[in-house]
Amino acid sequence: MPSTCSARGRLARALLPFRVSGLLAPVLPAPALLASVLLTLGLLALGGAAPAHAAHVLVDAGHGPEHPGATGASGRPEYLYNQDLAAALARALAALGERTTRVEGIGADIPPDQRAAGAPDADFLVSIHHDSILARYLEAGRQTEFAGYSIFVSQRNPHPARSLRCARRIGERLRAAGERPSHYHAEPVEGENHPFVDRRLGIHRYDGLAVLRIAPMPAVLVEAGVIVNPAEEARLGEPETVARLARAIAQGVHACLAERRADGIRLDLERPGGRRSSGSPGAAISRKCMQWLADTYKRQYMPPFATQATHARHRALPSNGPAEGWRSSRLGRP
Repeated sequence: MPSTCSARGRLARALLPFRVSGLLAPVLPAPALLASVLLTLGLLALGGAAPAHAAHVLVDAGHGPEHPGATGASGRPEYLYNQDLAAALARALAALGERTTRVEGIGADIPPDQRAAGAPDADFLVSIHHDSILARYLEAGRQTEFAGYSIFVSQRNPHPARSLRCARRIGERLRAAGERPSHYHAEPVEGENHPFVDRRLGIHRYDGLAVLRIAPMPAVLVEAGVIVNPAEEARLGEPETVARLARAIAQGVHACLAERRADGIRLDLERPGGRRSSGSPGAAISRKCMQWLADTYKRQYMPPFATQATHARHRALPSNGPAEGWRSSRLGRP
């Protein structure tokens, strides 16, 4: 046994009280079971570094008292709604194990192009806003026609693919929470006309947004809802709605950053010699150590008679497992 693997190998064996003929055999084919166990062993060999590695999320509450943004139907300014949701979002991210920094204008505004400077080493920025509509629509009394969230990404951000991946995860969680996107910002009219990147999830491309364009990290802007609509504003002000929106956005951010961490672990394991790339989580893993872990598992937990029989029972199962999703997410597709 490689000396660097001995203690971790004993711990791995202690944490795997199952055999192929036991609880998991009816659920997973032997190759998939081996893959999932090897992932567990790999994380153990990393010393548990990946799950313990909290991402750093910069939560930006848009606008401030000098330039308060939109005005709700009740007269309440947008920046107060932004601060309420941003605070709830920071708490929801912390509950998921992520580290957060909040940026908001208290007493004075922070220019949009300086907001990312609050935590330039953050892994991700999410800017929280609440929506209005064009002045001519307000004058025409069309407030009640508009409702729903919108998500924006910028192709001029240094990380457009990762920004889009996170936007999609946030959109998925918002829809799962019962929210629906507004299609208003894609209307081909002056002042709007921001094309859809993903219509179903309400994601628009808006390259000129300074907070996204200048941020050195992946970044998205979320318009949580339309506060000039009286019914929408009342709903967005309810503590239950604020909490639900915060949880959905936090879950989307967390899922996206977890995919990035998983990509980093896979790069560690796939790199020749097991050397890790700069910035990826965890310590370097040698191929020799991982091979020993694989051989140990196969000897102790995969008796030969079970391998083919288990695989045969599940040959017809659909192949829609996580590997396909990981490949897609690395390319920035849903």
